[in-house]
Amino acid sequence: MLKKEEGGRHHAVFTNYRPQFYIRTTDVTGRCSCPRDVKMVMPGDNITMEIELLTHVALEIRCVFRIAEGGTTVGAASLRRSSSEGGRAAAAPDGHAGGLRRKATRNG
Repeated sequence: MLKKEEGGRHHAVFTNYRPQFYIRTTDVTGRCSCPRDVKMVMPGDNITMEIELLTHVALEIRCVFRIAEGGTTVGAASLRRSSSEGGRAAAAPDGHAGGLRRKATRNG
């Protein structure tokens, strides 16, 4: 997640966060699930989380996508693994969003 100073979110996100995911030329809403040991994700944190897309979209492993709210990029990620059941996927920080370089480790 981008920091507030990078143009990202101003507040934390929790499980059931529902941003838009811009994948290639399409955008789709998805639901994020934080790992059990993570209560919330603060702006600037990098984390691997599970995402359930609400519409079926063809994806490949390592596919890069951006995470947005109201047209504003708040993060970027790439697909690490996929589950054919229920459209679930695990996404991890991509290392960049909107041209900004980001560390691939969790901050804080």
